[in-house]
Amino acid sequence: MFDINEFILSLQSSGKMFQTRDTPILPNISHNELLEIASLFSYDDVLASMRKKESKFVWHVAAPKSGSTWLTNSLAKIALAHEWETPFISVGGGNRAQELNVSELARLKILDKNILGLHQHCLCSDYTLNVISKFNIKVILQVRNIKDCLVSLKDHLDKESVVKPLFYMNDYCWSKLSAEGSPHKSAIA
Repeated sequence: MFDINEFILSLQSSGKMFQTRDTPILPNISHNELLEIASLFSYDDVLASMRKKESKFVWHVAAPKSGSTWLTNSLAKIALAHEWETPFISVGGGNRAQELNVSELARLKILDKNILGLHQHCLCSDYTLNVISKFNIKVILQVRNIKDCLVSLKDHLDKESVVKPLFYMNDYCWSKLSAEGSPHKSAIA
């Protein structure tokens, strides 16, 4: 008889990952047992438990237009020179807020590596705080004077793109706003 708990413990102790493409190498198990295994391995806590305790994880989090691209480029050069991984580990973008994507670490096969998570514009949430705790992530939180950020953001919206994860905006809506902060009369009509 196949023992699911024994199988899971053997994977955890060996540091191996279970992925759907690995199913042909599994012993003959029932569909329900396979679903139970898959559900257990879909949680971020399981991924965190498989990570070596001595592996380091530093994550650069910053507000948009805070100079984060410059700092990330500088930090990444140092990290790469010391053989750290520097993945972009979030989902989101465009008008969708960025969120930490732990399963990306497994997909990239870097769970046990030293990791510098490149700059992200993530919002803080209970989920994010839980992942930070479980993975023992050291966060570099970059800040900048809010007035400088707003000037830089306005310049970006005027000259580059209105697509940002902080808010929903499109070219039409942006064009209807005035520099004083109130809509043009034509936008109200």
